[in-house]
Amino acid sequence: MNKVLLVGLSVSFALFLGRVSGFLRDVIVASSFGISLNADMIILLLTIPDIVVNILVGGAIGLVLIPRFKGHNFDDRSALYIQALLISFFVFLAISFFISFFPTTLLSLLSPGIVNVVSEDFLQSLNFVLYSIPLIVMSGVTTAFLNSNDKFFVAALGTLIFNAVVILFIIFYFYFDSYFGVINSVLMYVSMAVIVAASIRFLLLFYYSRPDSFHLSSVLRTDLVDKELAKQYSFCVLGCVATLSFPILIRAYISLDGEGYLAISSFAMKLVDLPLGVVLTVFSIVFFPKLSETLEPLRFSNTFTNVTCIIIAISIVITLISYNCSTFIVELVYGRGSFTQEDINTVAMFFKVFSFSLGLQGLISFIIAAFAAKRDNSTPLWILAINIVICIVSIYLLELSSINALIAMNIGYLSIAISLLVVLNFKHYVKFSIVGKGNLIMLSTAFFTSVLYNFTFSYQDFSFVWVSIFTVIYISLNLIPLLQYGVPGLYTRLVRE
Repeated sequence: MNKVLLVGLSVSFALFLGRVSGFLRDVIVASSFGISLNADMIILLLTIPDIVVNILVGGAIGLVLIPRFKGHNFDDRSALYIQALLISFFVFLAISFFISFFPTTLLSLLSPGIVNVVSEDFLQSLNFVLYSIPLIVMSGVTTAFLNSNDKFFVAALGTLIFNAVVILFIIFYFYFDSYFGVINSVLMYVSMAVIVAASIRFLLLFYYSRPDSFHLSSVLRTDLVDKELAKQYSFCVLGCVATLSFPILIRAYISLDGEGYLAISSFAMKLVDLPLGVVLTVFSIVFFPKLSETLEPLRFSNTFTNVTCIIIAISIVITLISYNCSTFIVELVYGRGSFTQEDINTVAMFFKVFSFSLGLQGLISFIIAAFAAKRDNSTPLWILAINIVICIVSIYLLELSSINALIAMNIGYLSIAISLLVVLNFKHYVKFSIVGKGNLIMLSTAFFTSVLYNFTFSYQDFSFVWVSIFTVIYISLNLIPLLQYGVPGLYTRLVRE
């Protein structure tokens, strides 16, 4: 149990630091610019490279390369790593160069609500920041290699490194440029910060991947990157694109409501990304390499079921806390500087609705990882594509409000999760019916304590102190069965395998 718990906690801690640094970055932007066009443009410069990478790559690199890395000895694994780095650099450098000729078109896809009001300075800065894309993709390849070697903690520090560099650049701008006035454009300055941060992140991760043990002759090998790898990668890219583009398309739709709505939706989604990235996706990161090695169907089903039950139990708790404490959380994170009380209430309303997608996103991420461990990346693609297209088309045809669009997105996530579970059961015989006593106790505790927690907030407005006390009790009651049945159950299955 100690090994699993230590790995999980270390990865969660590293991811937590990365997400908190992302929060700090957004808090600086929010407190300096509030809900405004300038805030929209800076957020786009900070996020567009990652969005483009998610659209073109998503999590496909890890889902495809980790099973391959696990199937090779160290020399072949290292050779594949070098080839993947070189291919990624040249391919995505060419893609970045091509996209830089069409900044307005890119902006129309990602944020149509402000495409007609942005400045020429922003478009030039956007062209410049696009060249961070090859570095981001190469960091993804390096992260996959580190995870395949069980170096989860180092790999998870990537986001922290990136955000820390960006924050230092922003602090320098606001606290030093006001005296010296050497920076003419904050937008171009932010673009430069993104490129420097992406470079430092890749170089540090590459250093810890032991580059001294690689041989240049590995570049010339032709037996590692084959047609099957390219085929699986293509399916995986499209599937990840579908998953990651869903909230992006929703955000683009919300931006049509006018200036500031892009920032509102971004701030709300960032609050959801913290528990999603720090807690729920940790299971996919830590257990995907183990699932890739597990061939015996019963063991695969047992591990999958146990992890899924833990994700569901944790999701219930986090969702209820996010929903009932939405205003407190938003005020704590963003309630300063140019952020008004009206802004806080608006972001809290978006966050409250969006929080219901938390557990569903974490569950979908793990189920897709299970498909990838079975070397089946095409099936999730079709399930995702069909559900997302139906949802997006329905939102546009019905001309839903921003809040109703978020509700429709949650329904879409629910449909995707159910479809993936059913198909995984029938196609790959991964049985979800073997729940077991420990998982039943864990899920029952989460359900009944959540009913009481929600009932408490339904009839009384409490101060921040009482909210904190009730929340700590709520979390503690659910930690007891989780630590007694959840983690030991995972540990037992790992030891058997």
